[in-house]
Amino acid sequence: MRTLLVVAIVTVTALLVGSSQAAGLSTAHWHRFQTPSGNIICNSWDAEGSNSSGESIECWVLSTGSSSPQQFAIAWVLTSHHQVVHSRPQDGPTPGPVLNYGHRWSRRDLRCKSKTTGLKCHSATTGHGFFLSMQTQQTF
Repeated sequence: MRTLLVVAIVTVTALLVGSSQAAGLSTAHWHRFQTPSGNIICNSWDAEGSNSSGESIECWVLSTGSSSPQQFAIAWVLTSHHQVVHSRPQDGPTPGPVLNYGHRWSRRDLRCKSKTTGLKCHSATTGHGFFLSMQTQQTF
């Protein structure tokens, strides 16, 4: 009975994955990193499929948050083709590997560099970006 249940679950999952890919639905691929201080955490994703908006990166400056669990830190979102927007989302970031000071991260046309003064990210396509630190959050 258990074997039959496992086979049924695997079969249904395979059918659902296959049909969503055939229908051209987006599949997101996630990448994560954080600054050595742990104050800035970034989650990046690229959406593939017919409704693709390209690469995006969302970085939270944890020092802009509150001790209240209902108020997360401010997130700054940069996409391949648009200006930077910021908001206070209803969720928080997922920490990732440390991007050491002086090191760079890139994914398609998005570029970030970690420095002791903060994190600078920009789109090579539009030139838009942001600089984030504990003291300053600026867009350009």
